[in-house]
Amino acid sequence: MLISMVRICRPVLYNLFAAATISMIVLYGCGGGPNSSGSEPPDNDPPGSTWQKTPVKQLNAGGLLSPRVKAFPASDGKVHITYFTDSQGSSAPYDVHYLVHDTHTGIIQTGVQTESIASIDNSRNLDLALDHNNVPVIVYQGGEVRECGSEQQSDAMLSIRGNGLWQEYTGATGIVERNPVFTDGLAGTEVSVAFDSHGDVHIAYQFLYEGCDSMNFQYPDMYYVKKQRSSLGDSGTVEEVVEGNEYDGPNIQNRAGDFPVIVIDGSDNPVIFYYAELPDLTKGLRVAHRNGDGTWLKEWIETGCEIGGISAGMNNQGVLGVAYYITDCNDGRSDTHYLKYAGQEGSSWTVQTVDDSVLCGKYPSLSFDSSGLPAVAYYEIESHSGYDLRNLKLARFKDDLWTDRELVASTGDIGLYNNLWFDDNDSPVIASYSKTDTSIYMFYKTDGSS
Repeated sequence: MLISMVRICRPVLYNLFAAATISMIVLYGCGGGPNSSGSEPPDNDPPGSTWQKTPVKQLNAGGLLSPRVKAFPASDGKVHITYFTDSQGSSAPYDVHYLVHDTHTGIIQTGVQTESIASIDNSRNLDLALDHNNVPVIVYQGGEVRECGSEQQSDAMLSIRGNGLWQEYTGATGIVERNPVFTDGLAGTEVSVAFDSHGDVHIAYQFLYEGCDSMNFQYPDMYYVKKQRSSLGDSGTVEEVVEGNEYDGPNIQNRAGDFPVIVIDGSDNPVIFYYAELPDLTKGLRVAHRNGDGTWLKEWIETGCEIGGISAGMNNQGVLGVAYYITDCNDGRSDTHYLKYAGQEGSSWTVQTVDDSVLCGKYPSLSFDSSGLPAVAYYEIESHSGYDLRNLKLARFKDDLWTDRELVASTGDIGLYNNLWFDDNDSPVIASYSKTDTSIYMFYKTDGSS
């Protein structure tokens, strides 16, 4: 298995390429629900499918729960998985859980039961990373309850496992320098985590609003913090504003930090991808690079679009790539919801449409095969004619085109919270969640083909 020492939000190896984009119109039958005509659609599992589905865990998940399943493969072939469940006996409404799945035996690792990491009052978001020794870290919103407004836990927390035990630390509190009374705010509504080559922890998080000013939730900020591995409990760690509101001089109100993904480059500097809306009405996919001098260089990858999900990574040549789900775009089209990809080419970005044959692209997960070609696992929503699909799909870039698209699974509402990587045989593996039976599944290529 090819696992980098740098953070890969979904494990990745990337290579530079330029490509043309084509669109295919493919109307599948329904796999996850009724169609708009009310007739029962045919089963659309492809004949002779090479995908094997293995159940991992059924979750204690109620209707309001967002399990936010995250999976990350380790260098020993095992898969580390974290997720939210409804409370299992704790006083808080939700629990953060962790388990290790052994891909060699197809069962949860012998001797390691599902572990409860923390009990919290929300299930907004979480993320998972492994260091080069396969030590896991999980980040989520928790910690202290804010002093006013809508009382809820408001810190970006991290839990790290060592010597068989989990230790929780405060990652960030959302520092409010201009308010001497209420000095912190609601941090961690969106979180992403990465290890660098030294084992230090980097966290990108959205600062939703400061102090008691809950009206400011329309203008969240993008923040970043680095936690030294040797001093994770240090409360004096500087929380850096990547992009956000500016109150010194002109009052500038930005919206930044939706769907952040942090990647560590070859120089151990963080790169953060996120959705932003600026006061000049420019909106779209944004990327910020932290320079060696501590400043942030920000640029647009694509503007004029609203984004509903991001997955990003970097190859072993230091080239960045990002897959993202478009929910609306000023491109003259009447439909919405499709999948795009952008690859870094020098100082610019090459943007391509991956799949617009149906309404799709939610829960994207980007990975790359051993040749450096990208692949994306994602959720198929419905056809252009209105048929519900609710399927898991995989798109791969081959022969300079995104023409290799296949249906992975269509039984139940499958394809949520996807996690994609390539195994030792260069075959794709997907961890995905089914809303129908509230279960995590692993999908493998049974013939070993790539």
